[in-house]
Amino acid sequence: MSALTDTWRSTENRALFLRLAETTLVPNLEPIVDARSGQLIACEALMRGAGDLGFAHPHAVLDHAARIGALTELELTLACKAIDSVIALGQPRPRLFLNIEGRTLPEWRNFRNRLLFKVQSENMSPAEICLEISEVQQVLEGEDLRAAIDGLRGAGFSIAVDDFGTGVSGLQMLYHARPNFLKIDRFFVRAMPTDAHKRLLVRAIAQLAHTLGARVIAEGVETEEELVACRQAECGLIQGYLVKSPEAGFRELKTIYDLPGTIEPAAVLDRRLNAMMQVPDPVAPDVPLRRLFELYQSETTAEVLPVVSGSGMLVGGLLWHRLRPLLGARYGEELAQNPSFVYPIQDMIEQVPTIDIRQPLASALDLVADKARHGVIVVDRGHYLGYLSPYDMMQLANTILITNAQRLNPLSGLPGNEAINEFLVELGRDDDSPRLVAYIDISDFKPFNDRFGFELGDRAIRVLADLLKKIADITGAFVGHIGGDDFFVGCAGDAVRPVSSMLETLPRHFSESVSGLVPEDVRLAGVYAGRDRSGTLREIPLIGSTVVGKGYPAGLAMPGPDRIAATLAAMKSEVRKAGGQYLLRQD
Repeated sequence: MSALTDTWRSTENRALFLRLAETTLVPNLEPIVDARSGQLIACEALMRGAGDLGFAHPHAVLDHAARIGALTELELTLACKAIDSVIALGQPRPRLFLNIEGRTLPEWRNFRNRLLFKVQSENMSPAEICLEISEVQQVLEGEDLRAAIDGLRGAGFSIAVDDFGTGVSGLQMLYHARPNFLKIDRFFVRAMPTDAHKRLLVRAIAQLAHTLGARVIAEGVETEEELVACRQAECGLIQGYLVKSPEAGFRELKTIYDLPGTIEPAAVLDRRLNAMMQVPDPVAPDVPLRRLFELYQSETTAEVLPVVSGSGMLVGGLLWHRLRPLLGARYGEELAQNPSFVYPIQDMIEQVPTIDIRQPLASALDLVADKARHGVIVVDRGHYLGYLSPYDMMQLANTILITNAQRLNPLSGLPGNEAINEFLVELGRDDDSPRLVAYIDISDFKPFNDRFGFELGDRAIRVLADLLKKIADITGAFVGHIGGDDFFVGCAGDAVRPVSSMLETLPRHFSESVSGLVPEDVRLAGVYAGRDRSGTLREIPLIGSTVVGKGYPAGLAMPGPDRIAATLAAMKSEVRKAGGQYLLRQD
Protein backbone atom coordinates (compact mmCIF):
# COMPACT_ATOMS: atom_id res chain seq x y z
CA MET A 1 0.00 0.00 0.00
CA SER A 2 2.78 2.44 0.85
CA ALA A 3 4.29 2.32 -2.67
CA LEU A 4 0.95 3.09 -4.26
CA THR A 5 0.38 5.87 -1.76
CA ASP A 6 3.76 7.35 -2.64
CA THR A 7 2.72 7.25 -6.29
CA TRP A 8 -0.45 9.19 -5.53
CA ARG A 9 1.50 11.72 -3.57
CA SER A 10 3.78 12.36 -6.47
CA THR A 11 1.09 12.72 -9.13
CA GLU A 12 -1.03 15.75 -9.95
CA ASN A 13 -3.32 13.80 -12.31
CA ARG A 14 -6.61 15.15 -10.99
CA ALA A 15 -8.82 13.49 -13.59
CA LEU A 16 -7.27 10.05 -12.98
CA PHE A 17 -7.66 10.41 -9.22
CA LEU A 18 -11.33 11.38 -9.46
CA ARG A 19 -12.09 8.61 -11.95
CA LEU A 20 -10.54 5.92 -9.73
CA ALA A 21 -12.10 7.43 -6.60
CA GLU A 22 -15.55 7.20 -8.16
CA THR A 23 -15.12 3.50 -8.95
CA THR A 24 -13.26 2.54 -5.74
CA LEU A 25 -14.61 4.58 -2.81
CA VAL A 26 -17.88 3.43 -1.27
CA PRO A 27 -20.12 5.58 0.97
CA ASN A 28 -21.13 3.02 3.59
CA LEU A 29 -23.91 3.98 5.98
CA GLU A 30 -23.97 3.98 9.77
CA PRO A 31 -27.35 4.07 11.54
CA ILE A 32 -28.22 6.88 13.95
CA VAL A 33 -30.88 5.73 16.41
CA ASP A 34 -32.93 6.92 19.35
CA ALA A 35 -30.84 6.23 22.47
CA ARG A 36 -33.77 4.83 24.45
CA SER A 37 -36.04 3.08 21.96
CA GLY A 38 -33.49 2.03 19.31
CA GLN A 39 -35.66 3.51 16.53
CA LEU A 40 -33.76 4.32 13.33
CA ILE A 41 -33.70 8.11 12.84
CA ALA A 42 -31.01 8.71 10.21
CA CYS A 43 -27.83 7.33 8.66
CA GLU A 44 -24.41 8.87 8.16
CA ALA A 45 -22.47 8.22 4.95
CA LEU A 46 -18.89 7.19 5.79
CA MET A 47 -16.11 6.78 3.25
CA ARG A 48 -14.81 3.23 2.81
CA GLY A 49 -12.30 1.84 0.30
CA ALA A 50 -9.37 4.17 1.00
CA GLY A 51 -7.03 1.19 1.22
CA ASP A 52 -8.14 -0.11 -2.19
CA LEU A 53 -7.30 3.29 -3.63
CA GLY A 54 -3.85 3.19 -2.03
CA PHE A 55 -4.31 5.39 1.04
CA ALA A 56 -3.83 4.51 4.68
CA HIS A 57 -7.14 6.02 5.82
CA PRO A 58 -9.99 8.27 4.59
CA HIS A 59 -8.36 11.46 5.90
CA ALA A 60 -5.35 10.78 3.66
CA VAL A 61 -7.69 10.62 0.65
CA LEU A 62 -9.21 13.99 1.59
CA ASP A 63 -5.79 15.55 2.18
CA HIS A 64 -4.60 14.42 -1.24
CA ALA A 65 -7.78 15.66 -2.92
CA ALA A 66 -7.35 19.05 -1.24
CA ARG A 67 -3.72 19.24 -2.34
CA ILE A 68 -4.55 18.71 -6.01
CA GLY A 69 -7.67 20.90 -5.96
CA ALA A 70 -10.17 18.04 -6.24
CA LEU A 71 -11.80 18.07 -2.79
CA THR A 72 -15.14 19.60 -3.76
CA GLU A 73 -15.46 17.22 -6.73
CA LEU A 74 -14.62 14.25 -4.52
CA GLU A 75 -17.17 15.19 -1.85
CA LEU A 76 -19.87 15.71 -4.47
CA THR A 77 -19.07 12.32 -5.99
CA LEU A 78 -19.39 10.60 -2.60
CA ALA A 79 -22.56 12.54 -1.78
CA CYS A 80 -24.21 11.49 -5.04
CA LYS A 81 -23.30 7.84 -4.46
CA ALA A 82 -24.76 8.01 -0.95
CA ILE A 83 -27.97 9.51 -2.30
CA ASP A 84 -28.19 6.69 -4.85
CA SER A 85 -27.97 4.20 -1.97
CA VAL A 86 -30.86 5.93 -0.21
CA ILE A 87 -32.95 6.01 -3.38
CA ALA A 88 -32.45 2.25 -3.77
CA LEU A 89 -34.09 1.75 -0.37
CA GLY A 90 -37.44 3.13 -1.42
CA GLN A 91 -39.91 4.80 0.92
CA PRO A 92 -39.88 5.53 3.78
CA ARG A 93 -36.22 6.42 4.10
CA PRO A 94 -34.29 7.96 6.98
CA ARG A 95 -32.53 11.29 6.78
CA LEU A 96 -29.06 11.10 5.23
CA PHE A 97 -26.09 12.75 6.94
CA LEU A 98 -23.29 13.89 4.60
CA ASN A 99 -19.91 15.18 5.77
CA ILE A 100 -18.51 18.44 4.38
CA GLU A 101 -14.83 19.18 4.89
CA GLY A 102 -14.06 22.63 6.24
CA ARG A 103 -11.77 23.09 3.24
CA THR A 104 -14.80 22.70 0.95
CA LEU A 105 -16.79 25.56 2.48
CA PRO A 106 -15.03 28.35 0.52
CA GLU A 107 -16.72 26.73 -2.53
CA TRP A 108 -20.06 26.33 -0.77
CA ARG A 109 -22.09 27.92 -3.57
CA ASN A 110 -20.79 25.43 -6.16
CA PHE A 111 -21.28 22.53 -3.73
CA ARG A 112 -24.79 23.67 -2.78
CA ASN A 113 -26.01 24.18 -6.33
CA ARG A 114 -24.77 20.86 -7.62
CA LEU A 115 -25.95 18.88 -4.60
CA LEU A 116 -29.35 20.58 -4.81
CA PHE A 117 -29.58 19.64 -8.50
CA LYS A 118 -28.90 15.97 -7.62
CA VAL A 119 -31.47 15.98 -4.80
CA GLN A 120 -34.17 17.61 -6.90
CA SER A 121 -33.49 15.39 -9.90
CA GLU A 122 -34.19 12.37 -7.66
CA ASN A 123 -37.46 13.92 -6.43
CA MET A 124 -36.05 14.20 -2.93
CA SER A 125 -36.52 17.10 -0.53
CA PRO A 126 -33.42 18.96 0.68
CA ALA A 127 -34.84 18.46 4.20
CA GLU A 128 -33.94 14.77 3.83
CA ILE A 129 -30.25 15.72 3.78
CA CYS A 130 -28.26 16.89 6.80
CA LEU A 131 -24.82 18.39 6.15
CA GLU A 132 -22.24 17.71 8.86
CA ILE A 133 -19.80 20.55 9.32
CA SER A 134 -16.74 20.15 11.53
CA GLU A 135 -14.51 22.80 13.05
CA VAL A 136 -11.57 20.54 12.21
CA GLN A 137 -9.75 21.76 9.06
CA GLN A 138 -12.06 24.78 9.08
CA VAL A 139 -10.68 27.63 6.96
CA LEU A 140 -13.60 30.07 7.15
CA GLU A 141 -14.18 32.21 10.21
CA GLY A 142 -16.71 34.63 11.61
CA GLU A 143 -19.18 36.10 9.18
CA ASP A 144 -17.71 34.19 6.23
CA LEU A 145 -18.44 30.91 8.03
CA ARG A 146 -21.92 32.04 8.98
CA ALA A 147 -22.68 33.15 5.41
CA ALA A 148 -21.62 29.75 4.05
CA ILE A 149 -23.73 27.82 6.56
CA ASP A 150 -26.72 30.12 6.08
CA GLY A 151 -26.40 29.60 2.33
CA LEU A 152 -26.53 25.83 2.74
CA ARG A 153 -29.42 26.03 5.18
CA GLY A 154 -31.24 28.41 2.88
CA ALA A 155 -31.33 25.69 0.22
CA GLY A 156 -33.34 23.55 2.66
CA PHE A 157 -30.57 21.32 4.02
CA SER A 158 -30.38 20.59 7.74
CA ILE A 159 -27.11 21.36 9.51
CA ALA A 160 -25.13 19.32 12.05
CA VAL A 161 -22.02 20.38 13.94
CA ASP A 162 -19.63 17.42 13.90
CA ASP A 163 -16.76 16.56 16.28
CA PHE A 164 -18.01 19.10 18.81
CA GLY A 165 -15.43 19.77 21.52
CA THR A 166 -12.35 18.55 19.61
CA GLY A 167 -11.30 21.95 18.25
CA VAL A 168 -10.55 25.30 19.82
CA SER A 169 -13.62 27.25 18.70
CA GLY A 170 -16.53 24.96 19.45
CA LEU A 171 -18.84 27.61 20.91
CA GLN A 172 -18.11 29.93 17.99
CA MET A 173 -19.02 27.14 15.58
CA LEU A 174 -22.20 26.48 17.57
CA TYR A 175 -23.10 30.18 17.42
CA HIS A 176 -22.49 30.56 13.69
CA ALA A 177 -23.97 27.19 12.63
CA ARG A 178 -27.22 27.30 14.66
CA PRO A 179 -27.44 23.55 13.97
CA ASN A 180 -30.34 21.13 13.88
CA PHE A 181 -28.02 18.47 15.35
CA LEU A 182 -24.95 18.56 17.58
CA LYS A 183 -22.61 15.55 17.53
CA ILE A 184 -20.58 14.75 20.66
CA ASP A 185 -17.17 13.36 19.74
CA ARG A 186 -16.07 9.92 20.93
CA PHE A 187 -13.30 11.61 22.95
CA PHE A 188 -16.02 12.39 25.50
CA VAL A 189 -18.18 9.30 24.97
CA ARG A 190 -15.53 6.68 25.75
CA ALA A 191 -14.61 8.31 29.07
CA MET A 192 -18.08 9.14 30.38
CA PRO A 193 -18.69 5.84 32.25
CA THR A 194 -15.66 6.47 34.51
CA ASP A 195 -15.15 10.24 34.33
CA ALA A 196 -17.77 12.22 36.25
CA HIS A 197 -16.39 15.55 35.00
CA LYS A 198 -16.90 14.55 31.36
CA ARG A 199 -20.41 13.30 32.15
CA LEU A 200 -21.31 16.65 33.69
CA LEU A 201 -19.71 18.54 30.80
CA VAL A 202 -21.55 16.51 28.14
CA ARG A 203 -24.83 16.91 30.01
CA ALA A 204 -24.30 20.69 30.13
CA ILE A 205 -23.53 20.71 26.39
CA ALA A 206 -26.65 18.64 25.69
CA GLN A 207 -28.84 20.98 27.72
CA LEU A 208 -27.39 23.98 25.87
CA ALA A 209 -28.07 22.28 22.53
CA HIS A 210 -31.66 21.49 23.52
CA THR A 211 -32.15 25.10 24.55
CA LEU A 212 -30.99 26.18 21.09
CA GLY A 213 -33.40 23.73 19.43
CA ALA A 214 -30.79 21.14 18.40
CA ARG A 215 -30.86 17.37 18.95
CA VAL A 216 -27.74 15.71 20.38
CA ILE A 217 -26.00 12.69 18.84
CA ALA A 218 -23.30 10.77 20.73
CA GLU A 219 -20.74 9.33 18.29
CA GLY A 220 -18.80 6.09 18.60
CA VAL A 221 -20.91 4.37 21.27
CA GLU A 222 -19.40 0.90 21.63
CA THR A 223 -20.36 -0.47 25.07
CA GLU A 224 -23.46 -0.78 27.23
CA GLU A 225 -21.77 1.40 29.87
CA GLU A 226 -21.25 4.17 27.32
CA LEU A 227 -24.90 3.89 26.26
CA VAL A 228 -26.08 4.28 29.87
CA ALA A 229 -23.80 7.30 30.33
CA CYS A 230 -25.14 8.88 27.13
CA ARG A 231 -28.72 8.41 28.26
CA GLN A 232 -27.91 9.96 31.63
CA ALA A 233 -26.23 12.91 29.90
CA GLU A 234 -29.40 13.55 27.83
CA CYS A 235 -27.90 12.55 24.48
CA GLY A 236 -31.12 11.60 22.69
CA LEU A 237 -29.48 9.92 19.67
CA ILE A 238 -26.47 7.61 19.32
CA GLN A 239 -24.40 5.93 16.64
CA GLY A 240 -21.53 3.45 16.84
CA TYR A 241 -20.62 -0.22 16.87
CA LEU A 242 -23.00 -0.95 19.76
CA VAL A 243 -25.83 -0.20 17.33
CA LYS A 244 -24.30 -1.66 14.18
CA SER A 245 -21.05 -1.41 12.29
CA PRO A 246 -21.40 0.48 8.97
CA GLU A 247 -22.94 -1.52 6.15
CA ALA A 248 -22.92 -0.86 2.42
CA GLY A 249 -26.45 0.16 1.54
CA PHE A 250 -29.63 0.23 3.59
CA ARG A 251 -30.84 -3.30 2.96
CA GLU A 252 -29.18 -4.60 6.09
CA LEU A 253 -30.62 -1.87 8.32
CA LYS A 254 -33.61 -2.25 10.61
CA THR A 255 -36.22 0.25 11.69
CA ILE A 256 -35.69 -0.69 15.36
CA TYR A 257 -32.41 -1.81 16.98
CA ASP A 258 -32.29 -3.92 20.13
CA LEU A 259 -30.27 -1.80 22.55
CA PRO A 260 -29.39 -2.92 26.11
CA GLY A 261 -31.93 -1.67 28.61
CA THR A 262 -34.18 -0.28 25.88
CA ILE A 263 -36.80 2.08 27.21
CA GLU A 264 -39.69 3.42 25.19
CA PRO A 265 -40.90 6.59 26.93
CA ALA A 266 -44.62 6.90 26.53
CA ALA A 267 -45.69 9.34 23.83
CA VAL A 268 -48.33 10.89 26.08
CA LEU A 269 -49.36 14.51 25.60
CA ASP A 270 -49.61 16.13 29.03
CA ARG A 271 -53.22 17.25 29.55
CA ARG A 272 -52.09 20.70 30.72
CA LEU A 273 -49.90 21.11 27.63
CA ASN A 274 -52.68 19.82 25.40
CA ALA A 275 -55.11 22.37 26.81
CA MET A 276 -52.81 25.31 26.00
CA MET A 277 -51.11 24.12 22.80
CA GLN A 278 -52.08 25.63 19.46
CA VAL A 279 -51.74 23.62 16.24
CA PRO A 280 -51.05 26.08 13.42
CA ASP A 281 -50.87 24.48 10.00
CA PRO A 282 -47.20 23.89 9.12
CA VAL A 283 -45.65 24.69 5.75
CA ALA A 284 -42.99 23.04 3.62
CA PRO A 285 -39.49 24.55 3.24
CA ASP A 286 -40.35 25.59 -0.34
CA VAL A 287 -43.69 27.19 0.61
CA PRO A 288 -44.82 29.70 -2.07
CA LEU A 289 -45.24 33.31 -1.05
CA ARG A 290 -48.95 33.28 -1.90
CA ARG A 291 -49.53 30.57 0.73
CA LEU A 292 -47.76 32.68 3.33
CA PHE A 293 -49.98 35.62 2.41
CA GLU A 294 -53.08 33.44 2.90
CA LEU A 295 -51.87 32.40 6.35
CA TYR A 296 -50.99 35.99 7.17
CA GLN A 297 -54.55 37.08 6.34
CA SER A 298 -55.94 34.41 8.69
CA GLU A 299 -54.65 36.52 11.59
CA THR A 300 -52.99 33.67 13.42
CA THR A 301 -51.95 34.40 17.02
CA ALA A 302 -48.88 32.18 16.80
CA GLU A 303 -45.57 34.05 16.55
CA VAL A 304 -43.91 31.14 14.76
CA LEU A 305 -44.95 29.34 11.57
CA PRO A 306 -43.66 25.73 11.80
CA VAL A 307 -41.75 24.42 8.79
CA VAL A 308 -41.77 20.63 8.32
CA SER A 309 -40.46 18.14 5.79
CA GLY A 310 -42.64 15.78 3.78
CA SER A 311 -42.31 13.15 6.53
CA GLY A 312 -43.52 15.57 9.21
CA MET A 313 -40.08 16.19 10.71
CA LEU A 314 -39.59 19.70 12.04
CA VAL A 315 -37.15 21.70 9.92
CA GLY A 316 -37.43 25.02 11.76
CA GLY A 317 -39.73 28.00 11.94
CA LEU A 318 -40.57 31.25 10.19
CA LEU A 319 -41.01 34.21 12.51
CA TRP A 320 -44.06 36.27 11.58
CA HIS A 321 -42.48 39.54 12.72
CA ARG A 322 -39.81 39.07 10.03
CA LEU A 323 -42.43 38.33 7.33
CA ARG A 324 -44.84 41.16 8.16
CA PRO A 325 -42.79 43.97 6.49
CA LEU A 326 -43.20 42.11 3.19
CA LEU A 327 -46.68 40.59 3.55
CA GLY A 328 -48.17 43.67 5.18
CA ALA A 329 -46.69 46.11 2.67
CA ARG A 330 -48.93 48.14 0.39
CA TYR A 331 -48.25 45.84 -2.56
CA GLY A 332 -47.81 42.66 -0.53
CA GLU A 333 -50.78 40.85 -2.06
CA GLU A 334 -49.73 41.72 -5.61
CA LEU A 335 -46.21 40.46 -4.95
CA ALA A 336 -47.56 37.24 -3.42
CA GLN A 337 -49.71 36.54 -6.47
CA ASN A 338 -46.93 37.35 -8.94
CA PRO A 339 -45.28 34.03 -10.00
CA SER A 340 -42.25 35.89 -11.38
CA PHE A 341 -41.46 37.42 -7.98
CA VAL A 342 -39.05 35.13 -6.12
CA TYR A 343 -38.43 35.74 -2.43
CA PRO A 344 -35.77 33.75 -0.51
CA ILE A 345 -38.14 32.23 2.06
CA GLN A 346 -35.76 29.36 2.88
CA ASP A 347 -33.13 31.87 3.98
CA MET A 348 -35.53 33.02 6.70
CA ILE A 349 -36.12 29.59 8.28
CA GLU A 350 -34.69 29.67 11.81
CA GLN A 351 -34.06 27.16 14.56
CA VAL A 352 -36.81 27.41 17.18
CA PRO A 353 -36.61 25.92 20.70
CA THR A 354 -38.57 22.69 21.04
CA ILE A 355 -39.97 20.52 23.79
CA ASP A 356 -40.45 16.79 23.26
CA ILE A 357 -43.53 15.20 24.80
CA ARG A 358 -41.41 12.21 25.87
CA GLN A 359 -39.40 14.45 28.20
CA PRO A 360 -40.63 15.40 31.69
CA LEU A 361 -42.61 18.56 31.02
CA ALA A 362 -41.21 20.63 33.91
CA SER A 363 -37.57 20.02 32.98
CA ALA A 364 -38.29 20.49 29.25
CA LEU A 365 -39.84 23.91 29.91
CA ASP A 366 -36.99 24.85 32.22
CA LEU A 367 -34.42 24.08 29.53
CA VAL A 368 -35.95 26.41 26.94
CA ALA A 369 -37.40 29.11 29.20
CA ASP A 370 -34.78 31.81 28.56
CA LYS A 371 -34.54 31.15 24.80
CA ALA A 372 -38.20 30.96 23.82
CA ARG A 373 -39.18 34.62 23.47
CA HIS A 374 -41.26 33.67 20.41
CA GLY A 375 -42.61 30.46 21.95
CA VAL A 376 -41.71 26.81 21.47
CA ILE A 377 -42.67 24.10 19.04
CA VAL A 378 -43.93 20.84 20.53
CA VAL A 379 -42.56 17.67 18.93
CA ASP A 380 -42.57 13.92 19.34
CA ARG A 381 -39.05 12.72 18.46
CA GLY A 382 -38.63 15.58 16.02
CA HIS A 383 -42.11 15.24 14.46
CA TYR A 384 -44.20 18.40 14.64
CA LEU A 385 -47.22 18.38 16.98
CA GLY A 386 -48.02 21.99 17.88
CA TYR A 387 -46.96 25.37 19.22
CA LEU A 388 -46.91 26.98 22.66
CA SER A 389 -46.90 30.79 22.90
CA PRO A 390 -44.60 32.64 25.33
CA TYR A 391 -47.60 33.63 27.48
CA ASP A 392 -48.94 30.07 27.62
CA MET A 393 -45.43 28.80 28.39
CA MET A 394 -45.27 31.12 31.40
CA GLN A 395 -48.75 30.10 32.55
CA LEU A 396 -47.94 26.41 32.19
CA ALA A 397 -44.59 26.76 34.00
CA ASN A 398 -46.27 28.62 36.88
CA THR A 399 -48.98 25.97 37.15
CA ILE A 400 -46.36 23.23 37.36
CA LEU A 401 -44.31 25.24 39.86
CA ILE A 402 -47.28 25.76 42.16
CA THR A 403 -48.38 22.13 41.89
CA ASN A 404 -44.89 20.85 42.62
CA ALA A 405 -44.41 23.27 45.52
CA GLN A 406 -47.58 21.97 47.15
CA ARG A 407 -46.26 18.41 46.89
CA LEU A 408 -42.67 19.04 48.04
CA ASN A 409 -41.28 18.53 51.52
CA PRO A 410 -40.29 22.02 52.75
CA LEU A 411 -37.09 20.79 54.42
CA SER A 412 -35.61 18.67 51.63
CA GLY A 413 -37.38 20.09 48.59
CA LEU A 414 -38.24 16.53 47.51
CA PRO A 415 -41.67 15.11 46.56
CA GLY A 416 -43.70 13.74 49.46
CA ASN A 417 -45.87 10.69 50.04
CA GLU A 418 -48.58 11.55 47.51
CA ALA A 419 -46.03 11.73 44.71
CA ILE A 420 -44.27 8.59 45.97
CA ASN A 421 -47.50 6.59 45.87
CA GLU A 422 -48.31 7.87 42.38
CA PHE A 423 -44.82 6.87 41.24
CA LEU A 424 -45.22 3.37 42.70
CA VAL A 425 -48.54 2.90 40.89
CA GLU A 426 -46.94 3.93 37.57
CA LEU A 427 -43.87 1.78 38.26
CA GLY A 428 -46.11 -1.22 38.86
CA ARG A 429 -47.56 -0.84 35.37
CA ASP A 430 -44.11 -0.94 33.76
CA ASP A 431 -43.59 -4.70 34.02
CA ASP A 432 -41.69 -4.81 30.72
CA SER A 433 -38.59 -3.42 32.47
CA PRO A 434 -36.58 -4.34 35.56
CA ARG A 435 -37.49 -2.12 38.52
CA LEU A 436 -35.91 -1.13 41.82
CA VAL A 437 -37.44 0.41 44.95
CA ALA A 438 -35.33 1.45 47.94
CA TYR A 439 -35.81 2.85 51.43
CA ILE A 440 -33.15 5.00 53.09
CA ASP A 441 -33.06 6.41 56.60
CA ILE A 442 -30.61 7.84 59.12
CA SER A 443 -29.53 5.41 61.83
CA ASP A 444 -29.50 6.67 65.46
CA PHE A 445 -31.10 9.90 64.33
CA LYS A 446 -33.29 10.53 67.43
CA PRO A 447 -30.43 10.54 69.98
CA PHE A 448 -28.39 12.70 67.58
CA ASN A 449 -31.27 15.15 67.27
CA ASP A 450 -31.78 15.19 71.06
CA ARG A 451 -28.08 15.64 71.82
CA PHE A 452 -27.09 18.23 69.19
CA GLY A 453 -30.38 19.99 68.52
CA PHE A 454 -32.99 20.23 65.77
CA GLU A 455 -30.96 22.62 63.66
CA LEU A 456 -28.09 20.13 63.31
CA GLY A 457 -30.60 17.33 62.80
CA ASP A 458 -32.21 19.26 59.93
CA ARG A 459 -28.79 19.83 58.40
CA ALA A 460 -28.12 16.07 58.48
CA ILE A 461 -31.45 15.44 56.71
CA ARG A 462 -30.58 17.99 54.04
CA VAL A 463 -27.16 16.37 53.53
CA LEU A 464 -28.82 13.01 52.83
CA ALA A 465 -31.41 14.68 50.59
CA ASP A 466 -28.65 16.37 48.56
CA LEU A 467 -26.80 13.07 48.09
CA LEU A 468 -30.00 11.44 46.84
CA LYS A 469 -30.69 14.38 44.50
CA LYS A 470 -27.28 13.80 42.91
CA ILE A 471 -28.27 10.19 42.23
CA ALA A 472 -31.48 11.44 40.62
CA ASP A 473 -29.62 14.03 38.54
CA ILE A 474 -27.16 11.45 37.20
CA THR A 475 -29.52 8.52 36.64
CA GLY A 476 -32.98 10.01 36.25
CA ALA A 477 -34.26 8.01 39.24
CA PHE A 478 -37.25 9.21 41.29
CA VAL A 479 -36.35 10.39 44.80
CA GLY A 480 -38.96 11.19 47.46
CA HIS A 481 -39.05 12.25 51.11
CA ILE A 482 -41.37 10.05 53.16
CA GLY A 483 -40.97 12.27 56.21
CA GLY A 484 -38.54 12.84 59.06
CA ASP A 485 -35.30 11.05 58.19
CA ASP A 486 -36.96 8.53 55.84
CA PHE A 487 -36.47 8.65 52.05
CA PHE A 488 -37.49 6.67 48.96
CA VAL A 489 -35.74 5.95 45.65
CA GLY A 490 -37.28 4.19 42.65
CA CYS A 491 -36.27 3.57 39.05
CA ALA A 492 -36.74 1.24 36.07
CA GLY A 493 -34.92 -0.04 33.00
CA ASP A 494 -31.33 0.94 32.34
CA ALA A 495 -31.21 3.10 35.51
CA VAL A 496 -31.48 0.09 37.85
CA ARG A 497 -27.83 -0.94 37.66
CA PRO A 498 -26.20 2.47 38.24
CA VAL A 499 -28.73 3.37 40.96
CA SER A 500 -27.97 0.10 42.78
CA SER A 501 -24.24 0.82 42.64
CA MET A 502 -24.65 4.39 43.89
CA LEU A 503 -26.95 3.34 46.73
CA GLU A 504 -24.38 0.76 47.85
CA THR A 505 -21.79 3.52 48.35
CA LEU A 506 -24.29 6.00 49.84
CA PRO A 507 -23.66 5.06 53.52
CA ARG A 508 -19.95 5.82 53.16
CA HIS A 509 -20.56 9.14 51.40
CA PHE A 510 -23.16 10.16 53.98
CA SER A 511 -20.88 9.33 56.93
CA GLU A 512 -18.05 11.34 55.37
CA SER A 513 -20.37 14.30 54.74
CA VAL A 514 -21.98 14.51 58.21
CA SER A 515 -18.80 13.94 60.23
CA GLY A 516 -18.02 17.64 59.88
CA LEU A 517 -21.30 18.64 61.55
CA VAL A 518 -20.27 17.58 65.07
CA PRO A 519 -17.53 18.94 67.38
CA GLU A 520 -14.03 17.68 66.60
CA ASP A 521 -13.71 15.59 69.79
CA VAL A 522 -16.94 13.74 68.95
CA ARG A 523 -15.85 13.25 65.36
CA LEU A 524 -12.49 11.79 66.43
CA ALA A 525 -14.08 9.52 69.05
CA GLY A 526 -16.86 8.37 66.73
CA VAL A 527 -19.28 8.19 69.66
CA TYR A 528 -20.99 10.50 72.14
CA ALA A 529 -22.98 10.13 75.36
CA GLY A 530 -26.69 10.07 74.72
CA ARG A 531 -29.97 8.33 75.45
CA ASP A 532 -31.31 5.68 73.11
CA ARG A 533 -34.98 5.16 72.24
CA SER A 534 -35.61 3.38 75.55
CA GLY A 535 -34.15 6.31 77.50
CA THR A 536 -30.99 4.45 78.54
CA LEU A 537 -27.84 6.57 78.78
CA ARG A 538 -25.04 4.99 76.76
CA GLU A 539 -22.42 5.61 74.11
CA ILE A 540 -24.14 6.33 70.80
CA PRO A 541 -22.27 5.97 67.50
CA LEU A 542 -22.31 8.89 65.09
CA ILE A 543 -25.26 8.86 62.71
CA GLY A 544 -25.02 6.78 59.56
CA SER A 545 -27.50 5.67 56.94
CA THR A 546 -29.27 2.42 56.21
CA VAL A 547 -30.21 1.47 52.65
CA VAL A 548 -32.48 -1.43 51.72
CA GLY A 549 -33.69 -2.14 48.23
CA LYS A 550 -35.92 -4.60 46.42
CA GLY A 551 -35.48 -5.46 42.75
CA TYR A 552 -38.24 -6.77 40.48
CA PRO A 553 -37.24 -8.32 37.14
CA ALA A 554 -39.04 -7.60 33.89
CA GLY A 555 -42.20 -9.62 33.51
CA LEU A 556 -42.88 -9.92 37.26
CA ALA A 557 -45.84 -8.02 38.68
CA MET A 558 -45.05 -5.69 41.57
CA PRO A 559 -47.16 -5.66 44.75
CA GLY A 560 -49.01 -2.52 45.84
CA PRO A 561 -47.43 0.38 47.76
CA ASP A 562 -48.48 -0.92 51.20
CA ARG A 563 -46.96 -4.34 50.58
CA ILE A 564 -43.75 -2.78 49.27
CA ALA A 565 -43.53 -0.55 52.37
CA ALA A 566 -43.94 -3.57 54.65
CA THR A 567 -41.27 -5.54 52.76
CA LEU A 568 -38.74 -2.72 52.96
CA ALA A 569 -39.47 -2.13 56.67
CA ALA A 570 -38.79 -5.81 57.41
CA MET A 571 -35.56 -5.67 55.42
CA LYS A 572 -34.45 -2.58 57.38
CA SER A 573 -34.95 -4.39 60.68
CA GLU A 574 -33.02 -7.36 59.32
CA VAL A 575 -29.99 -5.36 58.18
CA ARG A 576 -29.94 -3.32 61.41
CA LYS A 577 -29.88 -6.49 63.53
CA ALA A 578 -27.01 -7.82 61.43
CA GLY A 579 -25.07 -4.58 61.97
CA GLY A 580 -25.05 -3.75 58.27
CA GLN A 581 -25.92 -0.66 56.30
CA TYR A 582 -26.94 -1.99 52.88
CA LEU A 583 -29.16 -4.82 51.68
CA LEU A 584 -30.50 -5.38 48.17
CA ARG A 585 -32.68 -8.33 47.23
CA GLN A 586 -33.88 -9.41 43.81
CA ASP A 587 -37.30 -11.04 43.65
